[in-house]
Amino acid sequence: GEGLESGAADGKGKYFANVEEKGFLQRADAKTLKVDTVYQIAGCKPPAQGLSMDRSTRRLFMACDNGMLIVNADNGHVVATIPTSGRADQNCFDSGAKVAFNPNRTDSTLTVVHEDSPDKFSVTETVRTGGPSRTCAVDEKTHKVYLFYSEGATRENRQLVVAVFAP
Repeated sequence: GEGLESGAADGKGKYFANVEEKGFLQRADAKTLKVDTVYQIAGCKPPAQGLSMDRSTRRLFMACDNGMLIVNADNGHVVATIPTSGRADQNCFDSGAKVAFNPNRTDSTLTVVHEDSPDKFSVTETVRTGGPSRTCAVDEKTHKVYLFYSEGATRENRQLVVAVFAP
């Protein structure tokens, strides 16, 4: 691909990857290691960066520069668009709580999106993170969300900051 950024596996032999510079998705077969489908995603302003998945409803959460697009993994159709301030290198999904998280580097916020049904999503809150986080991870047992960013003006004095958000 042209600038593959992040990916998600469906647990059924398929792997999805964001193509950063073009804002589309590639689906590959895990056995053959070959791309079998390309989904052109209307409405994704490149760069396309973070990608996570709800395996049970087969919804992909695709972070684009203009928002998070929720995509049907079976046909590539966009089922919802959530406006965000953007620049998430990796977003994350809590399958137990049915909540997606999109860190927004541009304004140091975290957009929290609840999956009401496979085709209906609602923003529950937008939280200040304390810094320009671009990545997140979720602990599905505790439902804590971990965000990562660095502080410091130069490489010599830069420090990693981990912000933890609990339900």
